[in-house]
Amino acid sequence: MKEIDAQLSGNSTQGGTNMTGWLGRLAVLAVGALLVASPRAHAQAGHGGSGGSGCGDLFGDLIHVKRDATTGVPILQKRWVAGPQDVYAWAYCPIAVDASGKELGFLPDSCDLDPATGTAVAVDYFGRLSAGRTKERNIRMHFDEVIDKIKASQAVSRDQTGRLLLGTSCGSVTPEAATCFEWTLVDSPVENIALYHRLMKYGHFQTDPAELDTSAHGDPATLPQFHPALSAADLLKFTGATRALLPGACEGTTCYAPEPLSPADFVLAASFLSTGADKDGRITVDLVEYVNRILKIPVATPESAATLVTLPAKIRDCGSDPAAQQPDVALCPIADAVPGLPAPANERFVDFGPVSYLRSASFDAAVPVLKPASTLGLNSGRQMAVMAIMKTTLDDVWLVDPVVRLLEYLEARNGLAASAGTNVTGFVNAGNDALRCIEFVHNYAVPLDLGWNFTP
Repeated sequence: MKEIDAQLSGNSTQGGTNMTGWLGRLAVLAVGALLVASPRAHAQAGHGGSGGSGCGDLFGDLIHVKRDATTGVPILQKRWVAGPQDVYAWAYCPIAVDASGKELGFLPDSCDLDPATGTAVAVDYFGRLSAGRTKERNIRMHFDEVIDKIKASQAVSRDQTGRLLLGTSCGSVTPEAATCFEWTLVDSPVENIALYHRLMKYGHFQTDPAELDTSAHGDPATLPQFHPALSAADLLKFTGATRALLPGACEGTTCYAPEPLSPADFVLAASFLSTGADKDGRITVDLVEYVNRILKIPVATPESAATLVTLPAKIRDCGSDPAAQQPDVALCPIADAVPGLPAPANERFVDFGPVSYLRSASFDAAVPVLKPASTLGLNSGRQMAVMAIMKTTLDDVWLVDPVVRLLEYLEARNGLAASAGTNVTGFVNAGNDALRCIEFVHNYAVPLDLGWNFTP
């Protein structure tokens, strides 16, 4: 416990007893906080350490908590709680909510949930995103693999769902678009988690060409190995919306410093997050915030920088007199956490303020899909002809509908209310739209021509 006591040593003492050690342990065990393997792992997660199993220290019993509706940061309750030997002090407790968003209560003198007030909602829908539970150097390895693939390609673009496409055998490549004979989809969950991690931390994909890869495998007697980086020729491969993946603050291969995230960066990041998720999954504010925490997006580590613009948690404070606490906590003022508070009140969060999502700008595309012939609106004469040719009922015949609008599908599936948004709501809407499009294309899109004739 020496590490966490040292981390929190700036906090006050009361009655001659140092409160920081047990308060740190209490914060770790608070309902709604990430339950980790040890207090040391939590301290590292909150303060940029890289010990333990890296990002993987932070998967545990995660639940939906009360959050600011605009920013998504948690609202913590300041409470007078009992610690070891019944020593009391202030703690900052995540507030559990039920499926309807109703706030749940605490047990007396504790940060623990009072089960008599309701049932918390578990965030147990990570699915493939649980691949982020790994060492950060493994995430960097997968990012490097995508950079190598970009260097081996001739063009970088996106498909209708927002997933990254790498083109070869290209006829023309311009900043607007590319015409290529072959396209390869970057569909690997771990690679997309790595792309999300990099973009959210740095705001672009450019890396330092002189950055030494200290975790590279191979013969230690060989020459030093460096992380792959985009060259000047590689920068010309990016087309359309993917050009937002390049540095915007300056030009060239030396622009590898982090930069603030732009609206376009957030839309691309939402696509990467969704491509890494289960196709039938869902994106929520709680999922996004926990993934960012797991991947240490707001924290500088020995492996990477932190995203430049972050926000503090919010604290609901009912006063500093334990004997005169406001009985109706909903009336207590809420303000930003000040520096120096113990975990989890010292945590930082991604600022989604620049997000401005518009569905019609991202998914205004048509997809050729396979549909049951009974849904195509054929007149009776054509229905009879189809059944005569196929010698079966219309429900057993699938035909190509060449123009299915993604916007119509998303309106039916995700609703009009989620077709736009700002801040964290806009990011979640962008992620869910991308996820549903990926699911739709995966299930119904006409496969590509493989260049082989099935006719006997």
